[in-house]
Amino acid sequence: MLLDNIKTTALSACMSILISVGVVYLYDTYYAQKVVVFDLVSYLEKQKMEFLEGRTNEEKLRDEFAKAKKMIDSLGENRVVLSKDMVLSGGKDISDEISKYSEK
Repeated sequence: MLLDNIKTTALSACMSILISVGVVYLYDTYYAQKVVVFDLVSYLEKQKMEFLEGRTNEEKLRDEFAKAKKMIDSLGENRVVLSKDMVLSGGKDISDEISKYSEK
């Protein structure tokens, strides 16, 4: 009898822990707001320099901006994109990802 109570209690505790970890993981993955950082100033300076040096034309410049916007929009609804100069600390920096994506 006592052994059955111990087994039931241990099983209940394990199930509670597994369910709790699963719910926290799902919440963090799909619902929690995440802050990502984009260095907009550097990105615009780079595009400006390429345009002034003649390495890109107006049409390609528009395409680059459209690709960057598409990349930012594809991050998902639970991502908040802030300019790097607005964020003091924290947040994942996606500047390199957007630069690589727009170069393709």
